[in-house]
Amino acid sequence: MRVLHRTGQWCPARQVGEVVAYDVRILPEYQVAGRPTVDRCYLLLDEAAQLTRPAVFEGALEGWWYVDLVEIERSGDDLIVHDLYVDLLFPPAVNRYQVLDLDELGDALRDGKDHARSVRGCSDRHPAVRAPVPARGGGRA
Repeated sequence: MRVLHRTGQWCPARQVGEVVAYDVRILPEYQVAGRPTVDRCYLLLDEAAQLTRPAVFEGALEGWWYVDLVEIERSGDDLIVHDLYVDLLFPPAVNRYQVLDLDELGDALRDGKDHARSVRGCSDRHPAVRAPVPARGGGRA
């Protein structure tokens, strides 16, 4: 089994149940001196999410999980991962998260790219993307 990562790399993978694990080489322009040059990624097939704890995260971000909301396409034994633009960032041992890259989603929609299916699938499958987060004091964020 192989996974096509968004960087264009075909990566050998192993599936156990509904989880696929694979290692992807960090592109040279993103590598950090003295840090690992490979990230371990996990695809949660039934959740349409890809989890990575980036090796390049340092300082305050070290140990955080980066979660891509994705669409997964099967082609024989291969999996092709399509990024749905919206990402989540989870700190270790904390009950909160950050939603990232909504601007990328907006740009894709503005530019007329046909992502209606992806946007609908993203918000249907991942309620955190569409649900307002209550601000302190009970109001809307």
